[in-house]
Amino acid sequence: MTQFQELWQPPNASAIKHGTEEMAKARALSAPQPKVTVREQAYIDSLSAFFSHDNLTYDQRAAAYNQKMDLC
Repeated sequence: MTQFQELWQPPNASAIKHGTEEMAKARALSAPQPKVTVREQAYIDSLSAFFSHDNLTYDQRAAAYNQKMDLC
């Protein structure tokens, strides 16, 4: 969540790249069997939506994140 600081400013290209790598790692660590809590999985899913696509605008990323957070 440190790469997406929605209150201050949109992440730059470096933060997007770093966040994408972090979320891939988080998904890999939680995938084989439930090793995380329901809340942790919800954060992983929400942030993965934000960092999932290279060609989205900040507003599109934020909307995807918010949509997933609404399911928490």
